[in-house]
Amino acid sequence: MKIFITGAAGFIGKAAVKELVGRGHSLLALVRSKYQAAKLDRMNNVQTVIGDFSDPAKYRAALRKFQPDAAIHLAWEGIPDDSPRIAIKNIAASMLVFKELSEAGVKKIIGVGSCREYGDPRGKIGESASVAFPYNTLYAAKAHLHRLSSAFFEKPEVDFIWARLFYVYGPGQRPGALIPSAIRAKINGQKLDIKDKRAAHDFIFIEDVARALALIIEKHRFRHSDVYNIGSGKMVSVLDVLDLVNDLTSRRSAHPGGFFADISQITKETGWRPHTGIKEGIAKTMTHYNK
Repeated sequence: MKIFITGAAGFIGKAAVKELVGRGHSLLALVRSKYQAAKLDRMNNVQTVIGDFSDPAKYRAALRKFQPDAAIHLAWEGIPDDSPRIAIKNIAASMLVFKELSEAGVKKIIGVGSCREYGDPRGKIGESASVAFPYNTLYAAKAHLHRLSSAFFEKPEVDFIWARLFYVYGPGQRPGALIPSAIRAKINGQKLDIKDKRAAHDFIFIEDVARALALIIEKHRFRHSDVYNIGSGKMVSVLDVLDLVNDLTSRRSAHPGGFFADISQITKETGWRPHTGIKEGIAKTMTHYNK
């Protein structure tokens, strides 16, 4: 299959590119610099185009020439900035991407959102849960983009899917996130200041996320504007994460506050299940930092 992917040089993008190429797909990857392009150009079955996703003129010709069967839109500027200015900019740029994909005749499109579109609920969360009160402006923008793009693609020839990612971690994650921060603190012998160690999240390893996106592309059968949760289906406390990083015995909270993904829909429809548990995933991430 021929697949166009934005944000190809990002944390999730790099893993998705590696997974898709490994499964025999051909990719056109949108990146922002010659340096990023040079790294991807060394891979088999990957073409690159340099440009900003907010400027379709930079990638339009390459997109039309490539004639993709499917697309994954991962690009999002400024994370973790949740200012209204950045939110509006990303929504507008993403709708331009979707317009270009539509005009290029792409038949299957994945947009990528976040579990925080659900706000701050408790317990197991399915795809039909309310997104009326997202966690902050960043996630409100994601939820709004989902609504806009679902309406935009409301025509029978386009298969539009929205993937809500839970707490993705692994090698290459931005340094300020919990797990990279904890690993660096351990390496440097520093104390990590955590506001609420008994908070809990659904942590999902980056390789499992990349495989989920690939299986959605390959196996999802048309049903307009589907949503898939991509998470581990388990809740892990921040305290447990810190203990795993520091090789300590778990002090698992009996009733951690948080929510986790109901992954029954993606499992039923694509066969996907996470392969990497939190202990193994943290170990793999630490190996990356210790190289």
